[in-house]
Amino acid sequence: MAQGPQQYNLAQGPQQYNMAQGPQEYNLAACRSIPNTAMAPQWAENERGSPRSSSFEEIIKLMVMRERARSAKDWSLADSIRLRLSEMGVTLFDKTSTWRSNDGMSGRIPSWSQLEAGETPESIIAAQATKMQTAGGHPEAHRIKALVQQREQARSAKDFARCDEIREELRAIGVEVFDKEKMWRAKNGASGVVIGFHGPNGPTDLEIATLVVQREKARQASDFGTADMIRDELKAVGVEIYDKEKLWRSSDGRRAPVPSWSQIQSGSAVMSGGGSSMGGPGMTPQMK
Repeated sequence: MAQGPQQYNLAQGPQQYNMAQGPQEYNLAACRSIPNTAMAPQWAENERGSPRSSSFEEIIKLMVMRERARSAKDWSLADSIRLRLSEMGVTLFDKTSTWRSNDGMSGRIPSWSQLEAGETPESIIAAQATKMQTAGGHPEAHRIKALVQQREQARSAKDFARCDEIREELRAIGVEVFDKEKMWRAKNGASGVVIGFHGPNGPTDLEIATLVVQREKARQASDFGTADMIRDELKAVGVEIYDKEKLWRSSDGRRAPVPSWSQIQSGSAVMSGGGSSMGGPGMTPQMK
């Protein structure tokens, strides 16, 4: 990340960016004085014209900046950082404290309590990077997720030639994509979810209902690792599953029952599992 004024130099580490100290150490005026080209991470357009973040570390540092600005009630600065992240292809889901990038990365938004407890951008980056590397149970899990997301972008743009190229690239590393199930599976037993490219909008009702069914199938088979993975991936895009209430709810207000095992066995679960509220951006005609 390019250096700004001396008062606000993330590259120099915790001694210049003391999370435990209040906003006086976090010079908001100095931060505003940094030109856009210095304040924002470098980012590039990929060959298909979609924004791609230049590094995971830069995303985390910008999110830390934003949380500090929010804690100081500097909403203008917080909004400008959110816009910069959006330009980089990063969507923030404040209700679930998660983020997701167009190239397949995702994680937790650092909380004010973490920053107040003295956590640094470096420690947050290290913790989230470790989680990303172990997610999915595959040594190339991050690459697989990125390729799956790129394929969904190609499908959204109706670039089916590129879509087929990516499918073959995934097969070359032992990964098969199952579009109807909204899942990918690797030869070593690892798996992950497939969620379409919807920009800032969340997944469609059909995607949610399909993945909820896949989670119930995993639970029925006592595959709790896969069940937890699906729950966590849905949570990362703003969908919570409430097992006691047998209900899922999205951050935009949609909700629907989790189908019973008898419904799943009869094949009626997905068609009856659409969101029943005000009709969020992801609703599909058959699910309304």
